[in-house]
Amino acid sequence: MRAGPAVASTLAVAATVLASVLAGPSSAAGTVQITATPGLYPAFNAAVSDYVVRCTAATPVKVTVSSPGTTTAFTVDGKQVATGSTSSVSLKPGQSFAIGVTPQGGVAQSYYVRCLPSGFPTWTSSRPGSPQAEYYLVAPSFSTGFAQASRYIAIFDTNGVPVWWTLPPSPYKPVDAKLLPNGDVLWTEMSGSDPDLGYTAEEHKLDGTPVDQKISPTAGYQSNTHEVQLLSDGDYLVTGTYARSGFNLTGLGGPASATIRDDVIQEVTPGGLAVWTWDAADHVGLDEVDPQWWTTIVRGGSPYDVFHMNSAVTDASGNLLVSLRYTDAVFKIADPAGTTSPGKVIWKLGGSAPTKEPGTRLTIVGDPVFAAGGGFGGQHYARFFDAGDGNLYVTLHDNGTGRNRAPRAVRYRIDEAAKTATLVEQVTDTAAPNLRSSCCGSAKKLPGGDWVMSWGGNPIVTELTPAGQRAFVLTFGGAFSYRADPILPGVLTRDQLRSAMNVQYPR
Repeated sequence: MRAGPAVASTLAVAATVLASVLAGPSSAAGTVQITATPGLYPAFNAAVSDYVVRCTAATPVKVTVSSPGTTTAFTVDGKQVATGSTSSVSLKPGQSFAIGVTPQGGVAQSYYVRCLPSGFPTWTSSRPGSPQAEYYLVAPSFSTGFAQASRYIAIFDTNGVPVWWTLPPSPYKPVDAKLLPNGDVLWTEMSGSDPDLGYTAEEHKLDGTPVDQKISPTAGYQSNTHEVQLLSDGDYLVTGTYARSGFNLTGLGGPASATIRDDVIQEVTPGGLAVWTWDAADHVGLDEVDPQWWTTIVRGGSPYDVFHMNSAVTDASGNLLVSLRYTDAVFKIADPAGTTSPGKVIWKLGGSAPTKEPGTRLTIVGDPVFAAGGGFGGQHYARFFDAGDGNLYVTLHDNGTGRNRAPRAVRYRIDEAAKTATLVEQVTDTAAPNLRSSCCGSAKKLPGGDWVMSWGGNPIVTELTPAGQRAFVLTFGGAFSYRADPILPGVLTRDQLRSAMNVQYPR
């Protein structure tokens, strides 16, 4: 386990590496040492190019370089320095400098050190396996009781180093943060303790430049900060809520005439116009709400949050995949703009038998949880998955909330003609068998087979093999990220990330 900068003290941290790793086979055997105060994270290693330090504008970073027994040229912040010397570099939070190492007759190497801001969260990391992702985008903005832990959105590499971050300009807490196909970063925001009472989502270039677009539901609806997606046509998929009266909640232990917080999904243009609107209460009955959530719903008061939508995505045909947490079920919805049963439920995975649109519940095959009479427990992050074999697959993060079991990532093969959902795989963290999840979370299956999970209300983000073995772990101190967005190799270069950071934090 490697300690993050807040855990590693400000004492100098050093590691010794063979100079032959840096140079060619002709270089003399010897060692290269680089230390810093405050300490580098991680400890210097020739194979690691990027580092961070916990520094302040009032305290320069002191760097000592040496190469006993060899002839090696060093530069620190662009200035040539002698081996064994100590240099001081003054930085403000976010700024960086480079260390150059050139063994005699070898190839020059550059190492980059960046100053962390004081409000950046603490963390530890480890890499016990071979990660398939190259980076992980997280927003560790939640802590126990939903108190604000941090407002930073960050990209970590597989060495556990935050190589990019940004602090949203608004005072609100980032929730659903992701890297878009166009290279921008998009996130939703919330204030207080209610993720259904949100603010307009923000899209920014990596260098911090805002994209001038309105990303929110149309007038009459309030943002639901659980999900926002950029669609292939340039429009956005947004989730929202609104107060809707005239509902009998006596079956849930509530009043006979109640106002609910109904959930909606919209496709909106960059200019903020609605292309279509899908309304949950028009298609899902209150009798589909799982009894384990009745007390939570009634205790929350009016308007009553009866469905609690927490994810929504589309497929290539415009059909929706929607997770309604309080039904303990996932729904596939016909394209709301289509010509065939627009907005109707095609099938339902989990939960109770539907009554408002009956005959759509799938039979679940091969899942020991359902075979034992159980079900999903407040699931999140329902996604279509393309395995390239022509079958339809759905993945999700099954929190297991209220089920007295560990959260799991699951994948089902859907046979729409036979109305079955066959469990293909389920993955739990074998290193944390007693883990329990109260909320939140994500489970993203990578093309190579691994899964990247934010473990639902826990401070852990892991990449796991299909057997549940850890390949990479981030553990935040007192905070957790609502989701974790893995970034595959080749999508972003380190030069792109460094350049974008230098624009945000120029020297």
